[in-house]
Amino acid sequence: MLILVGFLTWGVALVVAFVLHLVGALKANRGEWWRPPATLRLVH
Repeated sequence: MLILVGFLTWGVALVVAFVLHLVGALKANRGEWWRPPATLRLVH
């Protein structure tokens, strides 16, 4: 069961990371600032 859950979450994490990178790249190409979700703002 743990192996199955690990493979499923790995696949979901891979898709989410791909989408977030794609959105960030598109925003950067347009010259816009983009702050990815769930990131800490350490420097103002």
